[in-house]
Amino acid sequence: MENSYAFGGRYLTLGILIYVLSTYLGLKFNNLDNINISLFLIFSVGFALVLLVIAAVLCIFLRKNRPLAALIVAVLLSVLIFIAGFVRTCCFLHSCKQNRNIIENHRTVSGIIKSDPVLNSTGKSYVFDFNVYSASSPEETITLEKPCKIRMYVSTDALSGIPEVNSSMSFAINLSLIKDAAFKYGFNYERNLLQENIVFAGYANNAKTIDPIPAGNSFFSALSDFGTKIRNHLLKSADYYNYGEDEKQLLQGIMVGKTDDFSEQLYAMYSSSGFIHIASVSGMHTSYLFLTISLLLGLLRFPRRGIYLLAIPILIVFGAVAQFTPSVSRAVITMCVFLLAGILKRNNDSITSLSISALVLLIINPTYLENCSFLLSFGATLGILIFFPLINKFFSFAVIKKPLSPDNSTAAYRFINEIPYRLNLGAVASIALSLSAVIGIGYFMARFFGKLQWGNIFGNILISPMVAVVFIFSYINSAIGLFSLKTAFIIGRSIINPSLSLINAVTSLFAKSFFSFSVPHPSDGFFVIYIIICWGLYLLLLPSKKRQ
Repeated sequence: MENSYAFGGRYLTLGILIYVLSTYLGLKFNNLDNINISLFLIFSVGFALVLLVIAAVLCIFLRKNRPLAALIVAVLLSVLIFIAGFVRTCCFLHSCKQNRNIIENHRTVSGIIKSDPVLNSTGKSYVFDFNVYSASSPEETITLEKPCKIRMYVSTDALSGIPEVNSSMSFAINLSLIKDAAFKYGFNYERNLLQENIVFAGYANNAKTIDPIPAGNSFFSALSDFGTKIRNHLLKSADYYNYGEDEKQLLQGIMVGKTDDFSEQLYAMYSSSGFIHIASVSGMHTSYLFLTISLLLGLLRFPRRGIYLLAIPILIVFGAVAQFTPSVSRAVITMCVFLLAGILKRNNDSITSLSISALVLLIINPTYLENCSFLLSFGATLGILIFFPLINKFFSFAVIKKPLSPDNSTAAYRFINEIPYRLNLGAVASIALSLSAVIGIGYFMARFFGKLQWGNIFGNILISPMVAVVFIFSYINSAIGLFSLKTAFIIGRSIINPSLSLINAVTSLFAKSFFSFSVPHPSDGFFVIYIIICWGLYLLLLPSKKRQ
């Protein structure tokens, strides 16, 4: 049973890899300017149906030759998966482009404000996300079948006050933002917006309040609104103690992944050190959350399956609090699939769970495949899953021997006696974990940033425990603050703030140029070579018996 499950998991993972490849090609070579999308869709569906018929006929004629029939069916299914990924990517880009053209051609948009307005760096405009329900011009008004999201930059002179979230307004857009990157490997604003499901960004100097627009009550919309309310409370809880400005910004990043308020100096420090992931909610944070849930419910004598069952909705709400960024979505989906396997008493296959989360995210938004956060998150996780057991075993020579304790010794004595051993074991595991993650993201770090950090391999030994302390106690503190601000103040002052200051100090040390080195930006084609290098390293790390 276990072997058949693993075999099926490998086929599923292979199919998802084909889907990822087709999505990449759809993003890279898609050009719908001269294509009728309806005819393209009809042709694709028709071709897929023809392949299904061919597969069925071949299975009938080749039922006595099962290996050949299985091979033909596998090839045809691979083609079908490829078509599905390519068509989904084309349809997504076409829909975004169609909505963008409607807005550019009509310029006056009506809809609902969906994020807290914040002042931009010049202090002359408010920036917020806006769901467009209709667009109008002097000649006509078009009501969108499905609202699309745009990013608005509205002059402060055009507003009588700070607009509120979920208020209905109308804006006249007079200037759109620059779309393309100014130089090679530069920032492509248009593509980046699509990764946030935003189809357009523009400036407006004319605003007016309109009658409320019925926004509907979809589950996802209700979940997002609920997550936003919790998020706002958590951000407010950062005021329970008079944190320094850098500490407060870091606390908000660790809690909910908010880095918008990071100063340029602080952001550069965390980027240079390779520790920016601690302020981008991802697998580390969901692991800490699940660990906390497990410990609390375990103390209440909950059965394991009951803990898993209660953890899933909490993790989903946590994803909404972090605004379903690619990294937190990956972590939540992967962990939920992992927990569902435990609830259903199935074998837990981490790589299959990771593959399923990638498939779900790319179906929702194919441009995630170009997202730095998405690629770094998946790359690091995949590197850990594949290389950590091998590297950790390779470094076993650095682990000291476990000290022996007398048979009649107390539990307290044994614990104290084993402290050096456990610290040494944890340090070696932390280095192996960081090395595995670096292998997984090496290509993407070079691709996006043109440099590789090596200091974080050792820095994570210090950083990870402190981030765990800040994350767990900040959530506990936000709950305590509802009942006792004085107690929340004490916790913030005695535990959270010193930990934040220490994290910033360690990060400042590892941000020095000594701990990183510059590399050329690799091409797309070099990714294949990088995979071959990683495969060779994997074979070298395998024990000799398995290698044979």
